[in-house]
Amino acid sequence: MRARRAILVASACNARARELPQHVHDARANGCSWEQIARALATSPAEARLRFDPQSPVADGRWPYDF
Repeated sequence: MRARRAILVASACNARARELPQHVHDARANGCSWEQIARALATSPAEARLRFDPQSPVADGRWPYDF
């Protein structure tokens, strides 16, 4: 029973993680700064931008357009 709960929790977390790039994109489109986004994600603005800015060399080019 515990293993099943752990799998369900992991699945829910994974689903939320997949939605995160879209939420960041929407926040940027609505005028949020990288500082605000970083604060919400408990990271630095540089790390948030590196991960989510479409111009970043490490950003996943599929996001937020290819679900």
